Amino acid sequence: MKIQTFLEKTSTYRELEPVFKKAKEDISFFGCRYIFVEGYSGTLHINDLASHVMNLLEKTNYEFDEIDRKPGFFLSKRIGHLYEVNNKRMKDKNTVTRTMCKIRDFVREMYYFFFGKKIYDPSFVWERTNDSFFYYTANQYKNTYGEIPTSEPREHFPTRWMGRFENPDFFND
Repeated sequence: MKIQTFLEKTSTYRELEPVFKKAKEDISFFGCRYIFVEGYSGTLHINDLASHVMNLLEKTNYEFDEIDRKPGFFLSKRIGHLYEVNNKRMKDKNTVTRTMCKIRDFVREMYYFFFGKKIYDPSFVWERTNDSFFYYTANQYKNTYGEIPTSEPREHFPTRWMGRFENPDFFND
Protein backbone atom coordinates (compact mmCIF):
# COMPACT_ATOMS: atom_id res chain seq x y z
CA MET A 1 0.00 0.00 0.00
CA LYS A 2 1.20 3.52 -0.71
CA ILE A 3 1.97 5.56 2.40
CA GLN A 4 -0.10 8.49 1.03
CA THR A 5 -3.13 6.19 0.63
CA PHE A 6 -2.71 4.88 4.16
CA LEU A 7 -2.60 8.43 5.54
CA GLU A 8 -5.72 9.47 3.65
CA LYS A 9 -7.67 6.46 5.00
CA THR A 10 -6.76 6.92 8.67
CA SER A 11 -8.97 8.84 11.04
CA THR A 12 -7.49 8.10 14.48
CA TYR A 13 -4.15 8.61 16.17
CA ARG A 14 -4.17 4.93 17.17
CA GLU A 15 -4.05 3.92 13.50
CA LEU A 16 -1.23 6.34 12.72
CA GLU A 17 1.06 5.65 15.69
CA PRO A 18 2.38 2.14 14.91
CA VAL A 19 3.12 3.03 11.29
CA PHE A 20 4.87 6.32 11.91
CA LYS A 21 6.99 4.86 14.72
CA LYS A 22 9.00 3.39 11.84
CA ALA A 23 9.10 6.57 9.72
CA LYS A 24 12.43 7.87 8.51
CA GLU A 25 13.05 11.24 6.90
CA ASP A 26 15.23 12.37 4.00
CA ILE A 27 15.64 15.17 1.47
CA SER A 28 15.63 14.62 -2.27
CA PHE A 29 18.27 16.19 -4.50
CA PHE A 30 15.63 18.67 -5.62
CA GLY A 31 14.89 19.85 -2.08
CA CYS A 32 11.73 17.90 -1.22
CA ARG A 33 11.55 17.01 2.50
CA TYR A 34 9.91 13.63 2.80
CA ILE A 35 9.41 10.58 4.96
CA PHE A 36 9.22 6.91 4.09
CA VAL A 37 8.08 3.89 6.07
CA GLU A 38 9.33 0.34 5.70
CA GLY A 39 6.53 -1.89 4.42
CA TYR A 40 4.82 0.92 2.50
CA SER A 41 5.57 2.14 -1.00
CA GLY A 42 6.20 5.73 -1.94
CA THR A 43 7.08 8.74 0.13
CA LEU A 44 5.15 11.42 1.98
CA HIS A 45 6.01 15.05 2.55
CA ILE A 46 6.60 15.68 6.27
CA ASN A 47 4.12 18.57 6.09
CA ASP A 48 1.40 16.17 4.89
CA LEU A 49 1.69 14.10 8.07
CA ALA A 50 1.69 17.21 10.29
CA SER A 51 -1.30 18.64 8.39
CA HIS A 52 -3.22 15.38 8.75
CA VAL A 53 -2.72 15.31 12.54
CA MET A 54 -3.71 19.01 12.77
CA ASN A 55 -6.82 18.31 10.67
CA LEU A 56 -7.79 15.44 12.99
CA LEU A 57 -7.47 17.82 15.95
CA GLU A 58 -9.68 20.42 14.26
CA LYS A 59 -12.18 17.82 13.03
CA THR A 60 -12.79 16.64 16.59
CA ASN A 61 -12.62 20.21 17.96
CA TYR A 62 -9.75 19.01 20.18
CA GLU A 63 -12.17 16.61 21.92
CA PHE A 64 -10.27 13.34 21.75
CA ASP A 65 -10.54 10.61 24.36
CA GLU A 66 -7.84 9.35 26.71
CA ILE A 67 -7.28 6.34 24.46
CA ASP A 68 -6.17 8.69 21.65
CA ARG A 69 -4.18 11.02 23.93
CA LYS A 70 -1.10 8.80 24.26
CA PRO A 71 -0.74 7.92 20.54
CA GLY A 72 -1.48 11.56 19.72
CA PHE A 73 1.27 12.70 22.05
CA PHE A 74 3.65 10.17 20.51
CA LEU A 75 2.83 11.42 16.99
CA SER A 76 3.35 14.98 18.16
CA LYS A 77 6.82 14.13 19.47
CA ARG A 78 7.61 12.03 16.40
CA ILE A 79 6.66 14.73 13.90
CA GLY A 80 8.67 17.31 15.85
CA HIS A 81 11.64 14.94 15.81
CA LEU A 82 11.30 14.34 12.04
CA TYR A 83 11.30 18.11 11.41
CA GLU A 84 14.28 18.63 13.72
CA VAL A 85 16.40 15.86 12.17
CA ASN A 86 15.42 16.98 8.68
CA ASN A 87 16.44 20.59 9.39
CA LYS A 88 19.85 19.36 10.61
CA ARG A 89 20.19 17.19 7.50
CA MET A 90 19.41 20.18 5.27
CA LYS A 91 22.47 22.03 6.63
CA ASP A 92 24.69 19.22 5.33
CA LYS A 93 23.17 19.12 1.86
CA ASN A 94 24.85 20.64 -1.16
CA THR A 95 24.13 24.14 -2.41
CA VAL A 96 21.88 22.94 -5.23
CA THR A 97 19.61 20.99 -2.86
CA ARG A 98 19.39 23.86 -0.34
CA THR A 99 18.62 26.31 -3.14
CA MET A 100 15.96 24.03 -4.63
CA CYS A 101 14.31 23.72 -1.21
CA LYS A 102 14.20 27.52 -0.85
CA ILE A 103 12.74 27.84 -4.36
CA ARG A 104 10.05 25.25 -3.48
CA ASP A 105 9.14 27.22 -0.36
CA PHE A 106 9.05 30.49 -2.32
CA VAL A 107 6.87 29.05 -5.11
CA ARG A 108 4.43 27.60 -2.55
CA GLU A 109 4.12 30.97 -0.80
CA MET A 110 3.61 32.80 -4.10
CA TYR A 111 0.96 30.32 -5.16
CA TYR A 112 -0.92 30.91 -1.94
CA PHE A 113 -0.47 34.68 -2.28
CA PHE A 114 -1.69 34.96 -5.88
CA PHE A 115 -4.52 32.45 -5.69
CA GLY A 116 -5.97 33.64 -2.40
CA LYS A 117 -5.24 30.52 -0.43
CA LYS A 118 -4.41 30.58 3.25
CA ILE A 119 -0.75 31.44 3.70
CA TYR A 120 0.78 29.01 6.12
CA ASP A 121 3.56 26.54 6.33
CA PRO A 122 2.50 23.40 8.23
CA SER A 123 5.89 23.20 9.94
CA PHE A 124 5.33 26.69 11.40
CA VAL A 125 1.76 25.92 12.47
CA TRP A 126 2.97 22.62 13.91
CA GLU A 127 5.22 24.48 16.35
CA ARG A 128 2.08 26.07 17.85
CA THR A 129 -0.08 22.93 17.75
CA ASN A 130 2.22 20.11 18.79
CA ASP A 131 1.49 20.41 22.52
CA SER A 132 -2.26 19.87 22.14
CA PHE A 133 -2.12 16.45 23.79
CA PHE A 134 -0.90 17.97 27.07
CA TYR A 135 -4.05 20.07 27.32
CA TYR A 136 -7.68 19.31 28.05
CA THR A 137 -10.84 21.08 26.96
CA ALA A 138 -13.24 21.77 29.86
CA ASN A 139 -15.29 18.70 28.94
CA GLN A 140 -12.21 16.43 28.76
CA TYR A 141 -10.89 17.79 32.05
CA LYS A 142 -14.19 17.15 33.82
CA ASN A 143 -14.49 13.61 32.39
CA THR A 144 -10.89 12.74 33.28
CA TYR A 145 -10.49 14.38 36.68
CA GLY A 146 -14.12 14.57 37.82
CA GLU A 147 -14.06 18.31 38.42
CA ILE A 148 -14.08 21.62 36.60
CA PRO A 149 -10.60 23.14 36.19
CA THR A 150 -9.83 25.94 38.65
CA SER A 151 -6.67 27.32 37.06
CA GLU A 152 -6.53 29.85 34.24
CA PRO A 153 -6.94 28.30 30.77
CA ARG A 154 -4.30 28.40 28.07
CA GLU A 155 -4.61 31.47 25.86
CA HIS A 156 -5.23 29.63 22.58
CA PHE A 157 -8.31 28.47 20.78
CA PRO A 158 -10.03 26.37 21.92
CA THR A 159 -9.83 27.15 25.62
CA ARG A 160 -7.82 24.37 27.24
CA TRP A 161 -6.20 23.53 30.56
CA MET A 162 -2.98 21.70 31.35
CA GLY A 163 -3.60 18.15 32.55
CA ARG A 164 -2.48 16.70 35.87
CA PHE A 165 -0.25 13.84 34.86
CA GLU A 166 0.21 11.69 37.96
CA ASN A 167 1.99 8.96 36.01
CA PRO A 168 5.35 10.41 34.90
CA ASP A 169 5.91 7.50 32.52
CA PHE A 170 2.69 8.16 30.59
CA PHE A 171 4.49 9.98 27.76
CA ASN A 172 7.79 8.08 27.88
CA ASP A 173 6.93 4.84 26.09
